[in-house]
Amino acid sequence: MGKGHRFNRRIGFKLTKKLFLIASEGAETEPRYFEEIKLGVSRNSIIRVRLVGNPNHKSHPNEVLKRLIDAAKAEGIKSGDELWLVIDRDAWDVADLNQVCKHAMKSGFSVALSNPCFELWLFLHLQNNRHFVDRHHCQRELGKICKSYGSKGKSGYDAKSLMTAIAKAIQRAKVLDVRPKDPWPKNQATRVYLLVEKLLIGISSTAEKS
Repeated sequence: MGKGHRFNRRIGFKLTKKLFLIASEGAETEPRYFEEIKLGVSRNSIIRVRLVGNPNHKSHPNEVLKRLIDAAKAEGIKSGDELWLVIDRDAWDVADLNQVCKHAMKSGFSVALSNPCFELWLFLHLQNNRHFVDRHHCQRELGKICKSYGSKGKSGYDAKSLMTAIAKAIQRAKVLDVRPKDPWPKNQATRVYLLVEKLLIGISSTAEKS
C-alpha cells in the first residue's frame, strides 16, 4: 500500500433503544394484548418492549408496583426509558390506589389505569363506550362482542383481531378521559391509550442508518 493511502474505516455503534418496561395487574389478558403489539417492533424500531411477568398471579396494585421496581433494578434503566404500571380500578381501596399512583409519579413511572378494568380498553376497540356496573359486567359485555373472549376467556382471546381497531380505541378512550390531570380516572375511563400511543409511535419510527 502506498505511503499516501489510508483506510477510512467507519466506526460502528450499537443504537441504544428506548425501553418500555410494562408491569400489569393481570397475568393473562394484558400480556396477551401487549405481546401482540410487540410483534410490530422490528429491528429498525427505535424502541424495545419488555413485559414484566406475574407468575404468582399477585394482582394488587402494590404488588404490580413492586414487580416493576424489581424489574427496573434488574434491567438497568437508563435515561429516557419509560416504566409503566397497567392496573385496574376494580374494587381496590381508593387509598391504596392513591398511594401507588403517588409513589409511581415520584419515581418517574407512568400509570395506565382502567376504570373499572382493562377489558374496557378492549371493548373500545369494537364499540363506543357504554356504562358498566362493575368489571364483571364489562367482561360479560366484551364476551358478547368479542367471540374469542367469550368462548376462550382471558387466556385465549384473539388479540390480533383487535389490532386494526387501535385508532378507534384511542379516539374513544380520549373522549372518556375528561380529567387527564388527575392521578387516575375516577369516572369510567381507561388510560391505556397513553401507553399504546407511545408504543405505536416508537414502532413506526425507525433509526437513521449511519
